[in-house]
Formats: sequence, structure tokens, C-alpha cells
Amino acid sequence: MNLCLSDAAKTQAIRNSFKYLQTKNIDLVNALDRVNQVTIQLQILRDNATDEFNKIYEEVNRLGGLINVEESMPRICITQRNRQNVPFQNTEEFYRRTVFIPHLDDIILSLHERFFITS
Repeated sequence: MNLCLSDAAKTQAIRNSFKYLQTKNIDLVNALDRVNQVTIQLQILRDNATDEFNKIYEEVNRLGGLINVEESMPRICITQRNRQNVPFQNTEEFYRRTVFIPHLDDIILSLHERFFITS
């Protein structure tokens, strides 16, 4: 999960904007502009989630191979009480649907809730 978020934030503008937003005495107009830019970049990642996550997943598999960690399918319960099982064909699709996309959606939603006025 951390690798996904780290790689999703690899765009230097996103990383710099998050650091800027944590500083004291920032210009509100500039801060909102940066939040808007980050939101757009994250939305582009979300829109291209299949391709973007494929890059991340290939890198994870490469690194796992270096330390002899094999890819494995997650355990799936037959019945779930709190949420439904996500349909998937392979491990990559499972992690994309259960980790990568929900985290991007959560970050985008959090930015909208905190910085943009909704009616």
C-alpha cells in the first residue's frame, strides 16, 4: 500500500504541493491553486488507473523477485458481512480494485471536502 501511494505521489508537483500545504503562513490563493493542480493530477491517475497501476505492479513484482518473494493470491471469504468481495481475474486486478483506486478516490474526495465549497 505504501508503495502504491509513494508511486502515485511520484509526480514532483504532487509531492511538493503536499509539503507546501503543510507549511505555516501560506498564501490562500496560491494554496487553493496548488490543491486544484494536485486534484487534477490525481484525477488523471485515477482515470488511467489500469495503466498506472500496471507500472507499479510490475515494479513491485521485480523488487519482490530480487528478495525471493512470490506473488500470491489473497484469501477470499465465501461470505462477507461488511463489504462485498471484489470480482477479479488476477492478483494485479484485485489490488488495483481494493487498494489503489479506493486510495486515490479517498485522497481526491478529501481534498474536495477540505478545500472546495460544495453547495
